[in-house]
Amino acid sequence: MVRVAVDKRNKTIYADECIYLTGLIPSQLKEHIAAHAQRNDLIVADSADPRMIAELSRSFNIKGVKKTGTVGEWIRVMQDYKWIITDRSYNLAKELNNYVWTDNKAGIPIDAFNHLLDGIRYFIMNMNQIRPITKAR
Repeated sequence: MVRVAVDKRNKTIYADECIYLTGLIPSQLKEHIAAHAQRNDLIVADSADPRMIAELSRSFNIKGVKKTGTVGEWIRVMQDYKWIITDRSYNLAKELNNYVWTDNKAGIPIDAFNHLLDGIRYFIMNMNQIRPITKAR
C-alpha cells in the first residue's frame, strides 16, 4: 500500500510506502490498512480479487481500478512526472531503481519489482479515468 498525491500542474508524484506484505487474510490486511487510512480515505485496489475488495469495503472506502490501456502506456504516463518519495519508502526506492523493460521498443515491462508501482499506477489510472494517449512513433 502506498499513499499517493499527484500535482498535475507541476507533474509531480508524491509517494509514501505504507505496507509491503503479502499473503494476508482480510482481517490481517484490515488491521494494517487501519494504521494508515481513515474510513473515508479513497483506496484504489487491484480489481483482480473482488471478494477481498467487498470484504474490506465494509471498513474502508475501497474500490477496484478499472483497467484501461496497457501497463506500458501507463508507465509512460508516469515517467512524465517527477517523483518524490519519503525516506521510509525503502521498497519503493528499490522498485524504482530495479524496474526494467523486457522490450523497451515494444513497451513491454518485466513483471518484477512492481508491487508498489502497480498500486501507484492504479491510482493514476483512477485519477485519469481515460485511456492514455500514445504518441505515434
